[in-house]
Amino acid sequence: MFSDIHAINHKMHSKACIIVAHSALLFGAGIISMLKDVGGWEVRSWDGLAGHIPLLDPATATIIVGDASMLAKAIRSAEYGAGARQHRMLLLTEADSAAQLTVSRKVDASIPIRSSPDQLINTLHQLSLLALLPAPPRRGNIDARGGLAPSVLRKVREYIMGGLTERIELADLARVARLSECHFARAFTQSVGVSPCRFVMQCRLDRALALVSETNWPFAQIALELGFCDQSHFTRMFSQQHGETPRAYRRRYR
Repeated sequence: MFSDIHAINHKMHSKACIIVAHSALLFGAGIISMLKDVGGWEVRSWDGLAGHIPLLDPATATIIVGDASMLAKAIRSAEYGAGARQHRMLLLTEADSAAQLTVSRKVDASIPIRSSPDQLINTLHQLSLLALLPAPPRRGNIDARGGLAPSVLRKVREYIMGGLTERIELADLARVARLSECHFARAFTQSVGVSPCRFVMQCRLDRALALVSETNWPFAQIALELGFCDQSHFTRMFSQQHGETPRAYRRRYR
């Protein structure tokens, strides 16, 4: 694989990081040396002992290259596939084995371990372009109707209810569900009937009802506690949701 590498003149079209994860360290070192000689890509190694596969800048295509045992570890990594973009994986195949058969169903591409440098580099280039596309939804996170699986929806609800005093972004909720923002927003709306943004606002306003009626907190303090921009914003949203101002609601229930 490593012969005649200097004869290769391959033009890179996308920013990419190649993470080499091979159980045969010397062989992995040879791949790293070859890819660095080609130039144009950042090349790293991962031995499976350094925790999760790193998440890089979303603008960077990340491809993990390795044998079956190392890619199995990468797939189990809790960080794999998180966020709106994902790592892509290239399996270097050797003799048939049960582990290799299992991993081959979960990776994006596979080539024989003795492939030519041209074949390896061309495959990596194709995967680098694919890696910049939004990650597809994970099967276990979407139900048959296209909504969130019950366990995922429960986690998202718990995250929202525990974070009403903080700013909650769509990206935060998508990360909890381990989906891209686009897939998450669509699946959440299918499950709940309103958008994630609207649901978070409803939760804040429901909590506001209790604080307005059961405490003597100033409305400015309630607004701050529940993550509203200011008291004016809180009053406007409360009135739209409940049909009266916080002051009128408090008077009526005192």
